[in-house]
Amino acid sequence: MENFLRETVFLHVLSGVVWIGAMLTIRFVVHKNIQSIESVELRLSKTLAITKALFHFVLPFIVILLITAIVMVSGNSNFIVYIKEGIWIIMTINFAIMYYRRYMAQKAFDREDFKEALLYLKPISNIILPINIILGLMALYFGVILRGV
Repeated sequence: MENFLRETVFLHVLSGVVWIGAMLTIRFVVHKNIQSIESVELRLSKTLAITKALFHFVLPFIVILLITAIVMVSGNSNFIVYIKEGIWIIMTINFAIMYYRRYMAQKAFDREDFKEALLYLKPISNIILPINIILGLMALYFGVILRGV
């Protein structure tokens, strides 16, 4: 592990930055602009397409982040490490919830039940995604502390 510590940390940080960056972009750029679409059907269609693409894009980075976290945790007794990695685990659980809710929204949309689709999607943008953004920023900050900067 020590032979590949630099590469492991690089992949870990890159994965966190991509995941958090994607969440920030979707919440503060894409979501805001999607809301300007007047047609509920078109707005839902675009939201579902964008979130599907985003979720599939970040999924490999989440896996890499968790694998590198496990590698870096082994043999480390610093309490902040466990807090930080616990945050990533909570974020992964939240991601799984978002993924499921998006899947259910897609099923409702396909049945043309737009009201139900909206009910599945609203907590993602209004609650779960903002929580994950805050948690991700906290984890990044703890990572800076761990690096002694």
